[in-house]
Amino acid sequence: MSGLKAMRRAGGIMARIKAQLPEVAKAGVSFAQIDSWVRSEIEKEGAETNFDREKGYRHAICVNKNAGICHGIPHDYLKVEAGDLMKVDMGCGVDGWQVDSAMSWVVAGGDAGERQEREVFLNRGRLALKKAIAAAQPEASIYDISLAMEKALTKHGYSMVYQLCGHGIGRKLHEEPLIPCIADGRDKSKIIKAGDALAIEVMYAAGNATLLVAEDGWTYETKDGSLTGYFEETVIVGASPEVVTSFGGSCLRSSPKKIIRSRC
Repeated sequence: MSGLKAMRRAGGIMARIKAQLPEVAKAGVSFAQIDSWVRSEIEKEGAETNFDREKGYRHAICVNKNAGICHGIPHDYLKVEAGDLMKVDMGCGVDGWQVDSAMSWVVAGGDAGERQEREVFLNRGRLALKKAIAAAQPEASIYDISLAMEKALTKHGYSMVYQLCGHGIGRKLHEEPLIPCIADGRDKSKIIKAGDALAIEVMYAAGNATLLVAEDGWTYETKDGSLTGYFEETVIVGASPEVVTSFGGSCLRSSPKKIIRSRC
């Protein structure tokens, strides 16, 4: 199986799991149960989990809620609660080719007004991801991708995470180039090519996006306790970028011939 076909296969598995996840991760479910379910779904498809291949990590997913944003350990003592703003980051591999994806959603229940506000917050993040993906054109730069997501969110008064970033992907889960959530002029020289594989990540906060690492040594959460949003898709660069971790695949129908390069 070619690299692109393998990534499409792995991406399809991620898309299906993401579609089902909000129904599985209901109020009362533990983070460990979510991790166990995702692992079983990946393995029954004949794919491999890849997060547990990172040094020091042994879980299939990272899971966070509310002020937490990234690298959250799926502890059994942590539970999903009504109205929580949940975030799950996960990936898998097929024939040695990797994909990476993250989603955020609001759990049913809780205060209706607060839940609506959180939905607006997340819908703006989803739109920012679409704009960032649309910027992943041949001969565009990493700066263009970062600027697209940043402009889409800072106009609403949100702040972009600057301590973490997206990355290239392919044979390894994390490859070059790094893709910050904040536009950096130095990235104007980092030009992407048709067929490049990128894990484009949108990470942002309703307040100050400065992050601290929790006592478990892994979980990143906002210093001021403000809500965070997190969306990620694995994308193949092209005139119409292909989103391999989303149903329908694309924005694309013309397939690049090969994956030219891909990192974190």
